[in-house]
Amino acid sequence: MGQLEQRHKRVASHYEVTVRRQLDKRDRPARGKQAKAATVEYKRRPKHAAVDAGALGYMLRTSHADRDVARVLRTYWTLIAVTATFRELKSSLGLRPPYHRLNARVLAHMLISVLAYHAVHPIGTRLRGHGIWLGWQPIREKLRD
Repeated sequence: MGQLEQRHKRVASHYEVTVRRQLDKRDRPARGKQAKAATVEYKRRPKHAAVDAGALGYMLRTSHADRDVARVLRTYWTLIAVTATFRELKSSLGLRPPYHRLNARVLAHMLISVLAYHAVHPIGTRLRGHGIWLGWQPIREKLRD
C-alpha cells in the first residue's frame, strides 16, 4: 500500500487507508515480509467528501486557483474539442499514432497532424455556428451521397 500511496500522492491524500494483517497462531499480527493482509479498508476523508457532496454531478478540479469557473470550463471544453478532432483525424485520415523512432519522422507526423487540425477546425467552427453539431463521419457520409 505504501508504494501505491507514494506513486499516487494526490489521490492518496483523499483517503484514509487501513491495512490489517492476518493474525498468527497466538492471535497477534503476523510479522515479516511474508505477512499477508487480512483486510484493506478505506474511506474518504471528511474534508474531500464534503466538497464532492456539494457538487451535484460533474466536477472539474484544477490547480489554477486564479482562474474563474467560466475560464476553466472554456479551457476544458476546448481541450475536449481538440482531443475529439485529433481522434477523428487519426481515424478518418488513417494517421496512426507516432510510433516512430527517428526525430525527423516524429516531427513530420506532428506537423501533418497540426496542419490537418488547422484545416478542419475552421470548418467545424463554421458548422457549429450554423447549428450543425455532427461529427466528421456523418458529415463525410452526407457529402458522399
